[in-house]
Amino acid sequence: MGEEASRTTKGKTRDKNQIRAILEKKLVVLSGTVSAYAAITSNETLQNTVITSKAALEAKKETDLVIYSHTLVKQAEALQEVLTNEYGMTTSELEDIKTTVAEFKPLIGNAKPEQSAINAAKSSIDEHIKQGKYLLTAIIDKLMIRYQFTDITFFNEYQQSRTIVDA
Repeated sequence: MGEEASRTTKGKTRDKNQIRAILEKKLVVLSGTVSAYAAITSNETLQNTVITSKAALEAKKETDLVIYSHTLVKQAEALQEVLTNEYGMTTSELEDIKTTVAEFKPLIGNAKPEQSAINAAKSSIDEHIKQGKYLLTAIIDKLMIRYQFTDITFFNEYQQSRTIVDA
């Protein structure tokens, strides 16, 4: 059973790496086309967002590569008529990139959403602890002052229970 699981994982990794390599090649081609358009039209803003190096794309984290893919495709779609008429970048090529991104996306890990959920839970716990401390110090401790004079035993037991003992 362990061997089967190992083979399954290896297959998915190889498929993911193959799909990523294909996606990177397609993105370099599209990036080059968009970059050429940006250079000709002196659009420095667009020029600065385009990555034309395969090595730079390879260095990106998987989730960042997907985000870049979506951004680049949206930019290209906005320029579709010019890219098709003057640079030969067809609509089907953009659809092909979208399909490759759609194949790649489910294969990448979900570390960021999981970590976000963990961080949110920690933040929530911290907030509850802070609120609990506030209730004790700002409200209950103040209400207990009256028992300092009317029920000394009760007050002393409360004070003792409020003492934190490190084990």
